[in-house]
Amino acid sequence: MLWRDELATWTASRRSVPELFAMLGNVDASSGGFYLFMHGWTGLFGDAVPTLRLPAMLAMAGTAACVVQLGRRAFGPRAGLAAGLVFALLPAVSRYGQEARAYGFVCLTFAVATLLLARAADRPTIGRWAAYSASVALLGVWHLVALAGVVGHAAWLAVRLSGGDLSGGDGGIRRDAHTEPGAKPGPEPGFERRDQSPRGRRLLAFAVSIVAATAPLAPLAVVAGAQRVRQIEWIPRPELEALQVLLPRTAASGPVALALAVLALGACTGPHRRAVAAYFGAALLPVVAVCAVSLAGDTSYFLPRYLLFALPAWAVLAGAGIAVLADRVAAATTAATTATTATTATVLALAVVAAVGVPDQRELREPGAHEQRDYPAKSAISWVDYRGIADLLRARQRPGDGIVYASVDQRLWHVDVGVEYYLRHELQPRDVLLGRTGTDRDDLWAYDCLDSESCLRTADPERIWLVVIVLRGVPDNPFAGVARSTAQALRGSYHVVESTPVAGAYISLMERGPTPPGPDDVNCDTNPLARIRGAGDPCAAARPAGSTGLPEKGVDG
Repeated sequence: MLWRDELATWTASRRSVPELFAMLGNVDASSGGFYLFMHGWTGLFGDAVPTLRLPAMLAMAGTAACVVQLGRRAFGPRAGLAAGLVFALLPAVSRYGQEARAYGFVCLTFAVATLLLARAADRPTIGRWAAYSASVALLGVWHLVALAGVVGHAAWLAVRLSGGDLSGGDGGIRRDAHTEPGAKPGPEPGFERRDQSPRGRRLLAFAVSIVAATAPLAPLAVVAGAQRVRQIEWIPRPELEALQVLLPRTAASGPVALALAVLALGACTGPHRRAVAAYFGAALLPVVAVCAVSLAGDTSYFLPRYLLFALPAWAVLAGAGIAVLADRVAAATTAATTATTATTATVLALAVVAAVGVPDQRELREPGAHEQRDYPAKSAISWVDYRGIADLLRARQRPGDGIVYASVDQRLWHVDVGVEYYLRHELQPRDVLLGRTGTDRDDLWAYDCLDSESCLRTADPERIWLVVIVLRGVPDNPFAGVARSTAQALRGSYHVVESTPVAGAYISLMERGPTPPGPDDVNCDTNPLARIRGAGDPCAAARPAGSTGLPEKGVDG
């Protein structure tokens, strides 16, 4: 089932290009490149759930292939294959590989950019540096925060060019289980100096490439920066605890994150120490950069999924660690069984990574798993079953029925968009309180009409479906969280016939006839004590989901 951010992708991509650009001027400019791509994609292939998610799946598959190449260049064929398989086994890759958002594209572009940087560092040419620059620009188009990855690239290149001739010295020598005693070892694959041009010239070419990539993105950064308050002001500033749980949340698994860390540290004991240092820089320094900006500025960007692009570097390090383990196990066996033993050790190590991730892989395939922003930490609020709401309406609605979404919260959580999506080819109830659509407003969200009573009187449906979000507690009041004016208008002309709970929502069927007053009627606008009575209070749905007095935004980049 699509979740709210994916619904934002759908509602944005179905607009015309002029309408989309008008929307991006007000909201979600940082995702504009992805929305434009999805506009073309859905125009060609449709908007079914598998079709919406297929680009992310293909992007993650492409990323795994790039990880294989990165690992092979730096640590050898066995490490490369192991790295690609480790990346494919990460629960986060499964999660974001089946999501209609840009994070899979970000991972792929960062991995491709790293490969292009390696090629340019090996044999610098204008064409190779231009290709690298273009990939960095595309990285920023998909997600501006991902440009922090160039800090990791700078560290990678600095290590790559350090220490004189990389074919000599302990940090630049490849020694594996198959090196003959007394033989002169070769350089680390991908880290030998194939071109002897001065380091300064390569560093200058790198700097020029970054400037050329980021300069065209300046207007996008200005527009997106002006929108940051309304979209990501809820992201907390990084603290020590956030840093401690960053890798588990980025990998979407505590045990798998531990396995990554152990294998990466194991790679440090192998012969390719300079390559290990380079990839540690690529994995860690972007995190440091985002953390520093989030602490120094007025807005935090420190969100695990914004740093997902670091996972390819972690996978490369884990693949290197597996190769070190396999070589050492093979070295302890007879020459006749060396290859078989090394292969067996590699397979067993990969099996352990897969096994420890099984519980999280299963959890991330449960309904509503995409709403768990801080997974593996459990969410304190419910997910919203958009498909369940639509299924109920499909089975029970009649021609001419109206629907009311209780408050602005419903719009921010894309409840109206979710119902529209899952009933897009069928009869839909009329949104009787709709004032202006998101398209009319050049925004992602619709606005209700200002005079609820007048809008109800104009629509004049025989029956109304009242949809209320219930993010905490057990729903027991059809009017929980409904604005006072809307509740009065509904009660004055309609009464509740029946109510049905759905995950994250409470759906009530109302028919003509005023609602008689009852002892349980609580108005959330005028009774502030109702907000603090506990999870079962009738205003639970009205309590803010975020920490700023407003519901969490439906899309956060």
